[in-house]
Amino acid sequence: MNLLINKDREFYSYKGINNIQENEIKVLNFLEKNLDLNWSFYLHPYLNGLKPDLILLNEFKEIVIIRFTNKQDYFYKEWDHLRLIKREIENVYCPSLWDENSIPLSHDPEEWNMYQSLFKPVIRLCIASPDQDTKSIEEEFFNKEEQYQKLSDQAKKYYVAISEDTIKNNSIEQVFPHTFSKSKYMNGEIAKELRYWLLPPKEIFKGTRKNDYALETLREEKLDKEQTVISTTKTESGYRKIIGPAGSGKTLCLASKSVNSIKKGKSVLFVTFNRSLVPYLMLNVFKFMKHDEEFLRHENPGNIFFDHFHNIRGKLKLLVGEDAFRKEEKSKIFSDEEEEIEDIKVLKIIEEIKLQKPERLSGYQFDVILLDEFQDWNLSKFNLVKSLLKKNGEIYIAGDPTQDVYAKGARNWFEKGLQGTGMVGRPRELKTSYRVPHEFLPLVTKFLSEFLVEQGNLIPEELQTDLLRECKYKWYQVSNEGASNAMVLKIIRFISKSNDKKLNINNLLFLSDTNISGAKILIELFKEKICEDIKHTYPWPLKAYAEKGYQKVKNWDENQWENKKEESLRKKYRSGFFINTNAMKASTIESFKGLESNLIILQIDGKRGKEPDSQYHSRVYTGLTRLKMGINGACHIFVVCSDSKFKNYGDQWSKPPEKPIMTY
Repeated sequence: MNLLINKDREFYSYKGINNIQENEIKVLNFLEKNLDLNWSFYLHPYLNGLKPDLILLNEFKEIVIIRFTNKQDYFYKEWDHLRLIKREIENVYCPSLWDENSIPLSHDPEEWNMYQSLFKPVIRLCIASPDQDTKSIEEEFFNKEEQYQKLSDQAKKYYVAISEDTIKNNSIEQVFPHTFSKSKYMNGEIAKELRYWLLPPKEIFKGTRKNDYALETLREEKLDKEQTVISTTKTESGYRKIIGPAGSGKTLCLASKSVNSIKKGKSVLFVTFNRSLVPYLMLNVFKFMKHDEEFLRHENPGNIFFDHFHNIRGKLKLLVGEDAFRKEEKSKIFSDEEEEIEDIKVLKIIEEIKLQKPERLSGYQFDVILLDEFQDWNLSKFNLVKSLLKKNGEIYIAGDPTQDVYAKGARNWFEKGLQGTGMVGRPRELKTSYRVPHEFLPLVTKFLSEFLVEQGNLIPEELQTDLLRECKYKWYQVSNEGASNAMVLKIIRFISKSNDKKLNINNLLFLSDTNISGAKILIELFKEKICEDIKHTYPWPLKAYAEKGYQKVKNWDENQWENKKEESLRKKYRSGFFINTNAMKASTIESFKGLESNLIILQIDGKRGKEPDSQYHSRVYTGLTRLKMGINGACHIFVVCSDSKFKNYGDQWSKPPEKPIMTY
């Protein structure tokens, strides 16, 4: 049977035209005959390791995820696989799929449950079995499917099938009831976000958004000698530890290693602990892909799977039979002890599967595993991810013990906590800070020497650069938290009205002291319409609060804020926190770790509860070291501090630090 695809249709076959099965050709020809050219076809896309069979995308209508039956190379059942892909698209890949303005202000259970499923209804799930009649498909995949039977009649319309008689009778409207009508929910922004994950990298490089973050994807990254050795060589054991201060290129080493690995046809898992870092990992990998001629010429490279730890554990739970994805994400935050018990439980089951039925894990084993921000990990989490490594594979870990904002005891963890895991020997150390501007580095070093001297910290070495740059820094010491919020608002208002092109509000990163202080400030910004769109990681629907309940919300005390906190919102916001989005960003430092900006407001209001000094100081240090030099040759950081313990240190910001002697 011949494949009949219009040459003008956007059609991608990721395994090649010669690897399309006959049942797939039957369905593709049926779709080609009945769908206009606004529909794009993506056959066998990698989609960050989810590997759907076929995705149809139309920015005016909807997204269709199709799974063919009787596939032998899957470790997820049909509906589990489709629901998993749908969930990832909603929660990670397409943040525009849900509308904050629709979130209720009350916590009435019925009203909240309505919100929980209120993603824009634009994703249709489809079982395709072109050699099976409709009745038998319904009996096998619909009537016995418990989750499907619980759906409302309206929701069931988004669960469809393509059968033998569907194709024979040319019944496209039975599959897609809205085939010939325009959706009021689907739009170009949603389609653009999904294409970012669907398209092959070579296609993505053809266009980027016009702001300082997106332009980073165009810049070629040059590695120094030590970084090159790390990213191009393999140790005898295949295991490697990397440590280095902020801005020393740890993530770049891992990104380069990932591209070098897939050029050899290897499969790579690139994972971090923090969910908001996943798009940033992807961005760094794309930098190397774009400027690597060997990769661009490669016809069949390996694949890279980007993820964060909690998502990996959830997928493994689904694989072993405990469906973590059938429940909504409105869940409590687990303690470290509870997390460790869960990790060990899942690992035990995975190890049993590897011994008894290793084929079940065939699609979730990797030649190379790269773990970033390793100071945030612990032994149980490391061992769980390590279980996904193929025999004779490579595993790299990279981190900075000085950025121990979760108080994991990172220095001891790096040196002693890995005993028995195969991570032997001393780590490779990166010493030069390439990100932190050299004009600002003396103040960072001063902070380390005054407040983190007992932690055995990594002191970044200065990089000599040219003088044709502008690095401005200002410390505002205020009396209390109220004054702190007022000063932050004043600075943001100033930036929003500034005609200085170096002060672009869309490049602004606001690092709040707490979720609550950040939320209070953003509500004011939304109310004043200073920023129509702000990407943030706070666990409340702040834009909705500003528009629907401002008078009530502005008088909330801390307990009321805590009682209204929604863990599900925190996860959704952090998953959709794309650093290259053209909008102001706001976050706590814990949710922004590893990322960077050339325009920062950092808020410091004191220790949180029983937080130890070392953790508090690490948090401040991590915030200071998010500063980078912009591609326009300028950077700005404003610190607003209400904690008197840093007053003497802050006073030094008014005096120009001693600059290194420049050599040429």
